Amino acid sequence: MITALIAVALLIYAAIGISDYFKGSRDREMQALGKKLMEQIDAFKEAEEHLPASLQEMGLEQTADGWTLYEGESFYYTLWNPELYSIEYAGEEGQNMVRLSGTDEWEVSYSLNLTR
Repeated sequence: MITALIAVALLIYAAIGISDYFKGSRDREMQALGKKLMEQIDAFKEAEEHLPASLQEMGLEQTADGWTLYEGESFYYTLWNPELYSIEYAGEEGQNMVRLSGTDEWEVSYSLNLTR
């Protein structure tokens, strides 16, 4: 009986762990894809000597609501000034995640107008 209870407890614990792992997998994928997009933006800046006003300038498709499609996923690009930009995506927990150029960290976005 105790062995069966321990086995059930271990199965539940494993299921929770697997669920938590997959729960963050989309964010990990989006962050890796976002990093790749930022590398392309930085390469554009180096070649053209300016940041793009929009990602359409790099040949990417922009949707009617201002989001950019990159490898089948939606990102929002904001050019803050000639040296600073950010990209944003809709995260798993219903909140957008944003990363500023020149940083390695993704943070929760508190933009009110960016929902996807």
